Amino acid sequence: MTKRTAASGRLAALTLDDASAAPANEMARHERETAIADLLADNQFALRAHPRAAYRLHVARRNAALIFAFSDDRSGKPLAEIPLALGSFQRSLRTYWAACEEYYGAAAAGRADALEAMDAHRRQLHGEGAAQLRRRLAAHVEMDEPSARRLFTLLAVLHMPAARLSNAAQPKQA
Repeated sequence: MTKRTAASGRLAALTLDDASAAPANEMARHERETAIADLLADNQFALRAHPRAAYRLHVARRNAALIFAFSDDRSGKPLAEIPLALGSFQRSLRTYWAACEEYYGAAAAGRADALEAMDAHRRQLHGEGAAQLRRRLAAHVEMDEPSARRLFTLLAVLHMPAARLSNAAQPKQA
C-alpha cells in the first residue's frame, strides 16, 4: 500500500468515455478492468492546484489526445482538464506491445529459457513508458512511481493493437 503524505491526494474513481470503454474483445476488456482496479486500489495522485483531495477521473479521447478530466470525489465539482497528446507515446506503446507479444509467444511456445530475459525487457520498457507519462503530466499532477506505472498500464491497454489482441496468447508461426 502506498504511504500517503498530508499533501497527497488519490484517485477514488475512474471512468472512461464510450470510445475508450468499448474493448476490441474479451481479453482487452479484462486487461482494461484489471488496470483500472489496480490503479484505484493503490495510488498516490495529486493535482498540483488541488493537492489534498480525492478525485474522480474521467478519461476521454479527443482527436489525437487523451483528456484527463478531474473532479472532486465528494462534491463532483470539476477541478481540472488535462490533455495528453498521444503522438509522443506511439513509439513507446508500439515497442512495449512488440515486447509483450514476443513474451506471450515464447510463453505459449513453452520457451521457458527465454522468458526471464524477455520479461525483464518488457518491464524495462513499461518503466520507461511510465516515466515518460509522469514527466508529461508533471506540470499538473504529482504521482508516485507505482501510480505512474499503473496509469501507463491503462494507457497501454487502451491502445492495445487489435492484431495483438487476437494473437497475444498464440505462438508465432515459423
